[in-house]
Amino acid sequence: CHHSFREHKGIVSCIKLSADERSFASGSWDKTVKIWDLNNGETIQTYTEHKTQISSIAYQPKNIAENDPVTDSPIFMRPTEDSLLLTTSADGKSYLWDKRSNSPARSLVLIDNKTPPWALSSCWSADGSMVYIGRRNSTVDEWDIREGKLIRQLALPKGSGPVYNVKCLPNSKQIIW
Repeated sequence: CHHSFREHKGIVSCIKLSADERSFASGSWDKTVKIWDLNNGETIQTYTEHKTQISSIAYQPKNIAENDPVTDSPIFMRPTEDSLLLTTSADGKSYLWDKRSNSPARSLVLIDNKTPPWALSSCWSADGSMVYIGRRNSTVDEWDIREGKLIRQLALPKGSGPVYNVKCLPNSKQIIW
């Protein structure tokens, strides 16, 4: 099966495949986020709240334990997707989108007048309760999405450079960037 996905009016800056592999999200310099159906190539949803180019996209994980059929103890976590999608943009804004709606479920905004707010990367904790946003000013913001509050800002030493990638380890106790 071959499809061309050409509805963005600018450079596509990020994509993320859904866990069920039936759809994917794309973000663009045209300031939109689109959800695409991989079976027919059509756009399922378009989000237009961002005011600058999209820098990252991350689906909320929802891990389901698979049990050993003999001992009935958990042997591994199978990732599935919840209905929330995290997007970030170059103006520093981050949105949580409920995929069942066209409006953002919550906006996570932190603008510090002393440093460039650019959000360059993002990820979820393994349990889906926290998000981490890597910024141009060598910091990573840790947000509790249940409360909608910034928990802390982790800083690299001066001169370390922008945080282009941030990942949370499966134990949700450590992040790497």
